[in-house]
Amino acid sequence: MIKDELKKYEPKIYKILENALKNDKVSHLYLLAGPANPLKLDTAYLLAQSIIEDKGEYACEVCDTCRRIKEGIYYDMVFVDGSEEKIDKKDIEDLYDRLDKTALEKANKQVYIINALENNTGAKVENMILKRIEEPHPDLYAIIVTDHFEMILKTIVSRAQVINFKNVDNSYIYDHLIESGYDKLDAYLISEIGIKSEEDDSYKKAKDIVLKTLDRLDDPGSIEIMYQKEVFAPFKGDNDNFKVFLKYYLKLLSIYISSAMDIDTDIEEFKMTLFKIKDHKLALILEAVLDILHKSDYNYDKRSLLDQLAYRLVMIEKGESKNGRDTH
Repeated sequence: MIKDELKKYEPKIYKILENALKNDKVSHLYLLAGPANPLKLDTAYLLAQSIIEDKGEYACEVCDTCRRIKEGIYYDMVFVDGSEEKIDKKDIEDLYDRLDKTALEKANKQVYIINALENNTGAKVENMILKRIEEPHPDLYAIIVTDHFEMILKTIVSRAQVINFKNVDNSYIYDHLIESGYDKLDAYLISEIGIKSEEDDSYKKAKDIVLKTLDRLDDPGSIEIMYQKEVFAPFKGDNDNFKVFLKYYLKLLSIYISSAMDIDTDIEEFKMTLFKIKDHKLALILEAVLDILHKSDYNYDKRSLLDQLAYRLVMIEKGESKNGRDTH
């Protein structure tokens, strides 16, 4: 039950929404903000179910109405998703065109959820939403979900009840992904680096390059060549996506190495990684990766950071640490 997860991980938010439902003080516009985690969107659906059930408490989550809302087949609940593609003017026009029609379900209440509103095509999108917010209908409720509160139009924020989520424990995200059908490895990696989907192109690319890096640790001189052909060339002129790739790559590489050092890991891929690199100086390799990851947050040339990492991996293989100590 989502309400149980909300009570466990976000007890203050649980209480705020519970009181609003009990006292018939539900806002017509909620803005669920905070770090990327699935609990925000789950809470949006729970809130939509609770508004439509209208029993002065959290929804049961199991009845036919709740099920249809969650599955997106309840006519008076509309979901607009900006997590994968930008929300454009037509998306909002279609949303309000549908909501302008008389409610068809017996609850006679309409709710819409806009996920990742910050990912839109321009000011016209948010201004269209703002215009509707400024003309509230008594039986129409809006729930906006965002990972980037600072990017939402301030006039929208000022009219919303803002609910700030904290960064939930990674175990919640991992369990959520496993329940959604992800395998153990991807669920663990995605929960650790804080992305939404294994379909993220930068994640897939980074994971592929990480595995190729690990395969080449016994010949680190080949890693720089691999970077040139498989990283620098494909990302040539695309600095923004390269920065995202670099962050994912360094995080994933550090996770693979540190997890491979954990003999109690139950993820077979990490055990295989340990077998591949057991003869290398794992602690020194991890130190080098974490140092480059730290530098990536600052104003260093991002491509030069990969060159630095390749060089340090060669030095470690030769038996020289960062400060020149013999590591044999």
